[in-house]
Amino acid sequence: MEKVKYHNIEFLRFVFSIIIVYLHILHSNILPYIGMNNDYLVLRELSRNAAYIVECFFIISGYFLYKNLNDSNNISITKFILKKIARLGPVLIFSCIIGVIFFHQSIYPALFNSLFLQCIGLSLDYRGINWYISPLFWALIFYYSLFKLFDNKKLYIFVGCICYVFYLANINYCDGRFARETVYGIINLGLARALAGIGLGILIGKGIDEFSGITFRINKKIKFLIISFIEISSTIFLIKYFLLGLKYKNAFIVVIIFSILFICFINQCGALSKLLNLRIFSKLGKYSYSIYVMQQISFWIMQKSLWKMSIINNTVMCIIISLFFSIFLGIITYYIIEKSFYNFLLNRNVN
Repeated sequence: MEKVKYHNIEFLRFVFSIIIVYLHILHSNILPYIGMNNDYLVLRELSRNAAYIVECFFIISGYFLYKNLNDSNNISITKFILKKIARLGPVLIFSCIIGVIFFHQSIYPALFNSLFLQCIGLSLDYRGINWYISPLFWALIFYYSLFKLFDNKKLYIFVGCICYVFYLANINYCDGRFARETVYGIINLGLARALAGIGLGILIGKGIDEFSGITFRINKKIKFLIISFIEISSTIFLIKYFLLGLKYKNAFIVVIIFSILFICFINQCGALSKLLNLRIFSKLGKYSYSIYVMQQISFWIMQKSLWKMSIINNTVMCIIISLFFSIFLGIITYYIIEKSFYNFLLNRNVN
C-alpha cells in the first residue's frame, strides 16, 4: 500500500521555521544595532507568542514517530538512535564548531549542545536558539524504546499520563506559559515539553487509526465545508496568536488549536489541507531543520555585516533581507552538511 504523502505538513514545518527565525531576529539580535526604532519594537511585541511554535514541532515529530513505530520495516533501538544522530547531529555540530572558531563562543556549552545534553537538566545553560534539539532527541529515543520494549496497548494510557503531567508542570509552574529551565532540581521544563508534545503526537496518530474505520452519515459537501471552516479558522487563530499579538494568558491554547488543525491536515478533507498538499512543499520542508539550526550563525554573520549598514534604519527591509539570508544559509547547509553526512552515514550501514 502506497504511503500517504503529507506535503501540507511539510509546508507547516517550513513556515514555522521561518516564523521562528523572524521571532529570533526581533527578540535576540538586532536591538543593539537598530536602537529604539518604534516599528521594530511594535513587531517585537506582536511576535512574542511565536516562541510556542516549538510545541507544534514536537507534536509533528510525535505523529511521524508513531507512523515509524507502526511501519512493518521499523528498525532496532540501536539503529534508531544512530539514525537520529545522523539526522540531527551533523548540522548541530557544524554550527557549534563555527560558533566556537569564528564567533568566540564558549567551548563548554557548545560541547554539551553537540552531545545533545543542553536543556535536559544536565547543562546549566538552557538558553540559546538550539535548545530544542536535545529534548527532541532524547524524547524520541525514550518513546521509540518504550514501544519497542513493551508491546502493550496500555502503553497509550501511560503516554497520556506523561502528556498530562508534563503539560501540567509547564503551564502551572510558569503561570500559563512554557519554559525550559530545570525546576525542583530534577524536572527540566524543556524536556517536559518534548515528552508531552511528542507523546501527544503519538496519541493523535493512534486516535486517527482507531477511528479510521468509523463512517459518519453526512453529506460530502457539508463535511468538506465544515472541515474547511475548521482549517481556515484554526489557521487564522494561530497567525493572529503567533504574529499579531493575540492575547490569551494560557499558552496551552496553542496545543489545542494546532492539534485540531494538524488532524485536519493529516486527513486532508478540507480546502486548505488539499490546497497545500503539493509536492513543492515537501521540497521546502526538507530545509526546515538546517534553517532552524543555522539561524544563529546567520545572525552572527549579519552582526558583522548587514546590521552595521545604513539599511538597518529601514526595519522592514532589514528583517526581509535577514530572513532571506537565514533561509539561504540553511539551504546551503542542507546540501553541504545535512544531506551529505546523512547519506554518508546511511551508507555506513546506519540504516
